[in-house]
Parts: sequence; C-alpha cells; structure tokens
Amino acid sequence: EVPPPVRAPLGAGVAMADADVADLRATLSVLPQEQADLLRKLIGNVLGNPGEPKFRRLNLANAKINQLLSVPEVRRGFEALGWRPAAEGGALELPSSADLEVSRASLEAA
Repeated sequence: EVPPPVRAPLGAGVAMADADVADLRATLSVLPQEQADLLRKLIGNVLGNPGEPKFRRLNLANAKINQLLSVPEVRRGFEALGWRPAAEGGALELPSSADLEVSRASLEAA
C-alpha cells in the first residue's frame, strides 16, 4: 500500500514540485517490484539517451505505463520532473527544455 503523500502548502511553487519528487522517491520503495523497475527504466532511458525522442514520450495506451501512472504519487512525480500531457492526448512528454538533473537526482536518491 502506498503511504499518504507529504504535501507542501498550496502556492509553495518549487517546494510543491520538490514535495512531489520526494513523494515519487518514497512511493518507489513501496511499489510492486515490476512497477518500481519500470519507473527506474523510464527515467533511466531518458537520462541515458537525452536526445532520443522516443524515450521522452510515454504512451498511455500501454497497459504497464498506464497502471504505473495511475498511482497518484507517481503521476505527480513525473509531472514534477517536467513531463506534460501531449498536445494530441494519449501520452506524456518530457520537453527537451526539462532539467534532467532533477530526474537524475530523483533516480539516484531512490
């Protein structure tokens, strides 16, 4: 079972994003192993291949990705890392302008 998230006060801006990344790290330790491995793989693929567009797009029609992102702390964590809904829907995308050091730090701390 996923523990309740520790939330920053509304309007906290960066603190809210930091709290969401912290929630992602905490959630990683209680996810089923298969989901935790998938989360690490998705972030690791972007870090290992930052210029490869296919790793910056998560297809929500993929059952495993959809199941992973159905965990609220995981979804908020990905959004805090810079992932955004694709314009045409059905996917999350990480813009090339996203700070990958935040993703790297979240993966290393997990």
